[in-house]
Amino acid sequence: MDTSCEQEKLSPKGNFNEDEELLHSLPKQKGWGAYDLLLFQNFWIPPFYLKATITFLKHFQAKHNDIIVVSLPKSGTTWLKALAFAIAKRNNFIPTSQNDDHPLLHTIPHSLVPFLETIDLHGNDPNNVVFPHLSTLSEPRIFEAFEKYVEGIFDYGPFWSHMLGYWKASKDTPNKVLFLKYDELKANTNFEVKRMAQFLDCPFTEEEESGGVIDSIIELCSFEKMKELEVNKSGKNMLKVDVENKHFFRKGETGDWVNYFSPYMTEKLSKIIEENLGGKVKDIKKLPPGTYGWPLVGESYQFFFRKLDDFLKERKDKYCQEVFITNLLGEPTVVLCGPTANKLVSMNEPNLVKIQYLKTQRRLFNIPEPKDHIHSHKPSTPPKQEDAEKANAAAAVPVKTLGFLKPEGLVKYMKRIESIIHQHFRTYWEGRKKVEVYPLMMDFSLRLMLQFYLGIEVSDIAAAKLATLFADLFSGIYSIPVNIPGTKYHRALKASAAIREEIQRVIKEKMDALSKGLEMEDLLASIVGAEQSGKYVPKIEITNVIMGLMNASYNSVATTLTFMIKHIGLSPEIYQRVVSEHAEIAKSRDASAPIDWECIQRMKYTWAVAQETMRLYPTAPGAFRVAATDISFAGFTIPKGCKIFWAITSTNKDGKYFKEAEKFDPSRFEVEEGAGSGPYGFIPFGAGPRTCPGKDYARFGILAFIHNLVTKFKWEVVLPHEHVSGALIPFPAHHLPIRLHPLV
Repeated sequence: MDTSCEQEKLSPKGNFNEDEELLHSLPKQKGWGAYDLLLFQNFWIPPFYLKATITFLKHFQAKHNDIIVVSLPKSGTTWLKALAFAIAKRNNFIPTSQNDDHPLLHTIPHSLVPFLETIDLHGNDPNNVVFPHLSTLSEPRIFEAFEKYVEGIFDYGPFWSHMLGYWKASKDTPNKVLFLKYDELKANTNFEVKRMAQFLDCPFTEEEESGGVIDSIIELCSFEKMKELEVNKSGKNMLKVDVENKHFFRKGETGDWVNYFSPYMTEKLSKIIEENLGGKVKDIKKLPPGTYGWPLVGESYQFFFRKLDDFLKERKDKYCQEVFITNLLGEPTVVLCGPTANKLVSMNEPNLVKIQYLKTQRRLFNIPEPKDHIHSHKPSTPPKQEDAEKANAAAAVPVKTLGFLKPEGLVKYMKRIESIIHQHFRTYWEGRKKVEVYPLMMDFSLRLMLQFYLGIEVSDIAAAKLATLFADLFSGIYSIPVNIPGTKYHRALKASAAIREEIQRVIKEKMDALSKGLEMEDLLASIVGAEQSGKYVPKIEITNVIMGLMNASYNSVATTLTFMIKHIGLSPEIYQRVVSEHAEIAKSRDASAPIDWECIQRMKYTWAVAQETMRLYPTAPGAFRVAATDISFAGFTIPKGCKIFWAITSTNKDGKYFKEAEKFDPSRFEVEEGAGSGPYGFIPFGAGPRTCPGKDYARFGILAFIHNLVTKFKWEVVLPHEHVSGALIPFPAHHLPIRLHPLV
């Protein structure tokens, strides 16, 4: 039927009698119930709902904050209403089942979010339109457009026209129409609830998230909770056909249709969908495959406490080699793997991805919350650019601009680095026949960073205390943020406070010394000096900058040196090549002079050994990001706002990128960095704007230590097949004992 003709008849100037005439003129077909259906604007509508629909079209005046919930019947209508009400009204009603006054505990969602088709918009005088029901609703008002999932001439059919209409509207006006899919809402409830809140202009604050508000809403609105409420077990709804409330609460399981559809029904419905929707919604979001694991905790245990390599391989083989979805620390997370992912993330910040800190990181390192995450129901002005950059910038990036972490800056510090190395060997190696390498490397790395970053020396007791603090700090990053005595997170908070207090004490000393004209060469002194000159980081950020750099470098240097020593000691060929390289360097340099940048550049094979060690024993397996916009990747869509884990090391032991990937073979890195793996196949220090600023610091420390080791000792590995422990950061189970043979 020509809908333009119908629109003329729906002119506001029309009267009640004209509407009656229109109803009698519409095409009629027998519906699946005990009533006929009328074809109105290409949709089949029950006559007892059509009058209200016509009046709604003619007279309804939408407000800017109206919320209209549109769903196909039996696709989660009741659940969607409950969620929308709980989210939008959470400031009025605390969303928890322990709150006995919450309306959802005493009222069926259909009464809280009324069906528009059942609201009688006519008063006693059909020519005098009033809105008795709507005017009593508090703002924002929430409605439900009542539709049914049917084929052809069934109630509210055809369904594909509804789907296409709202889908296209969501693409044309994404700020006004949010398109949800039941299976995604069911599988990824936490993420979708946050997306709904963002769309409704009432996003959850960090305090609400950490306080369990989202989980409370999900629990309050769950099928299991709602169907056990007395109000939903008895009584009837407000529809014009009698339906008991209990019938609105069914299984709610995705894929349950297989238990009811015959092969003929499945084939027929699939054909209808393909004919009417196929090719018309090509850009509809197809989320990456995967599983969310257990409720709330997801797959956090498997990720953080098992071998990450095994976790990645199992899911890559099962779902997709490049991308899959999981749930980490209670949040849906997309995991990206492979060279293409490495390039995508490293070269597209902040356009496609933005840096994402874990809640634990923000609290432990005192990182401010981005301004666009601050909760507000009121219109707000956009955050200033400098504020956003300050909130999201990695601490190490501005430090690099000082030049201190660049080779030319590090070379000036090499004399002190070598002094630390010589002192280390005199204290822990010389005169001993056997040592355990791993704890010695941890001690060396600690003292090196204390000298380099803070310019301080500490006693053995103080070093042991600081080592414990940094260990607690690191373990707390990947823990559940529950501050209860005895938990990892609680210990990490205490460690963070203690480390911050120590750094602030040193800062004060540096400021006092610099004000007296004393010269200092450590990194902290450089930052403080630059800050005092008005060129650099405000004082409040100095501690966070230093803490972040120290935490990042502590384990990486120690772990790499430990396993380098192991494999050099296990392979006569590798040992001989390393010794020969350093013997040549020793011949050509003044023994009393510190190692310079030219010497470091000549240690090519040793650096190849270091790279191969980092490939097999990575200390930075990945990083978290958040999608700044919808991202199309490997045939899937990563929705805006979704958390991303960038699995930087996913290629390290993959035979597609490294021949005999499990074999320790430094020669694969002799040509150039990442040789054999292709571009972005091996990036232990990241790539692009976020390349680790401590790369050259690690290279100097590692190569200088190996140079002194191979010119002083030869060694034997006591346990050649020693088990490697650790989930995120590997370490030798028995601390790598070796026998020493002095060369002099």
